[in-house]
Amino acid sequence: GSAIRIENDQENSFTATIEGTQFNNISSTGEVSGQGGSAIYAEIREDCSLIIDDSCEFNDCVIESGNGGAIYVDIDYSKNFQFKIKDASFRHNKALKHNSKDIPPSGYGGGIFLTGTGDYDADSNQIDLSGMKSDSNSADNGGNNIYIIMPQLEEFCQYDEGSLVKGDYDDKLSNLSDVEGIATNISTFIQFTPEQISQEQKSLQYFWAIIASLRTAKVVVDFRNEDEPFKYQLVGMNMQQGNLNAKIIEIDQTTDPINIVNQLDEQLATFAMKDKQFLNYKQKQYGALISNDRRFFTGSDGIEGRTVLLEVEVVFDTEEELTDPPQKLKFAWWIGLLIGLVVLAVIITIGCLCFKTVNNERSSY
Repeated sequence: GSAIRIENDQENSFTATIEGTQFNNISSTGEVSGQGGSAIYAEIREDCSLIIDDSCEFNDCVIESGNGGAIYVDIDYSKNFQFKIKDASFRHNKALKHNSKDIPPSGYGGGIFLTGTGDYDADSNQIDLSGMKSDSNSADNGGNNIYIIMPQLEEFCQYDEGSLVKGDYDDKLSNLSDVEGIATNISTFIQFTPEQISQEQKSLQYFWAIIASLRTAKVVVDFRNEDEPFKYQLVGMNMQQGNLNAKIIEIDQTTDPINIVNQLDEQLATFAMKDKQFLNYKQKQYGALISNDRRFFTGSDGIEGRTVLLEVEVVFDTEEELTDPPQKLKFAWWIGLLIGLVVLAVIITIGCLCFKTVNNERSSY
């Protein structure tokens, strides 16, 4: 907090509104505990309010060996408080990790690092970051724009499809690492190793996205069907018609349309592929993942990357061309009649010739 620092160890109440202010080219070094916020550091407790509004700007703010390039906020989530960003832009801010120490963690939250203790009521709207606009922020370890530590992180992000946390984040175009966090409290987080954090942290979009869950995956192989030799059947939940994509491990995602049929609580999705080089089912095993947005490919229990084994049912497994069995020649009825008439005519002609010959011999006597 080189510009503004609000310490609140005594849990005194305060109301702070920052309007139309620019914070430019501010650099500072994080504290031993990993705290940071080169522009603003704030401890928010009971009956405290921090509101940032009216086109505030945070440009080129850098924290070294700490978290929160521009802002670091520590909140007691269980209290009555307000932290709202109504209108502010964050550009080219950075959170740099410590060059030799991994614990406590550092290098998280290029724009904002939001953390705290206690349980947060996700329906309270006490935290609202919807007015946050971000551009080219970076963090060495996670959360280019924002990084959040909160036990109820999933519920907070799911509220109104993430509207209170995403700001101008674009679900299709933005980098998944722009908004990240971990569902825990700060006392646990500061003891995590980088490996533990990497396993636990998620893009915040994961929480507000509609995540599909896959229970079974099956492919029926039948090379007699030249157009659709591979027919896939996926059984799961939350699969969206028109948006669902499937991925077979080591193979690119499918591009053919996938049809979905609801079956009580579960759904059946089917699609077919023609490429005979697609699946080396005789020598390898494959797993399947599904996604409604091509960003999060999930499998069993809707967990990202947890593949479901692809069952292979072989109906006909040769790729040689099938030849039709020989068929008896079939003639039209009139052809048979014509042949019969010709034969009859020949017989009559021969008979007439024989009769004429006999008569001539009798006449000679």
